[in-house]
Amino acid sequence: MPTGSFTLKLTPQEYKSLVETFYLGKWIAEEETDDIQLSNLEQLEQKLLTCSGAKVGNEFVDYDKEEDYYFLSEELEDKLMEQIDNYDESQFWENLVSRLTMRDLHLKYSEKELEDMPEDKGMKTLEEIQKEYFDEFEENDVDNLKLVKLRKV
Repeated sequence: MPTGSFTLKLTPQEYKSLVETFYLGKWIAEEETDDIQLSNLEQLEQKLLTCSGAKVGNEFVDYDKEEDYYFLSEELEDKLMEQIDNYDESQFWENLVSRLTMRDLHLKYSEKELEDMPEDKGMKTLEEIQKEYFDEFEENDVDNLKLVKLRKV
């Protein structure tokens, strides 16, 4: 790891991309970060946003003079939150289908059968089950999804 400080030369668009990427990464990190790490991220964010020139006017970073605090413009934050929402929505369906598919595979086949199954047959079976779920959810969302408690034998 380099020691000391260094200079990074970026175009305005590259700087904006860096700010956006940092924001998205920080959003994810906040879910799994302790207070000390979060404080470090917030300090780093302030350093990054300080470079924006927001004190003299900037389209995507705002500055609160009283608090001496930089933050993303409402417009940019809304854009990034929309990206996060779209990502969350996509991941919800991917994870749901993946879990249901694996459950169904294990209900239909024993561990031994799955281990002995030729890879191409296993992939074909997996893809068929996934397609059924994706088609169902695309057509009906979760309207037909019901929780059925199975009796343990």
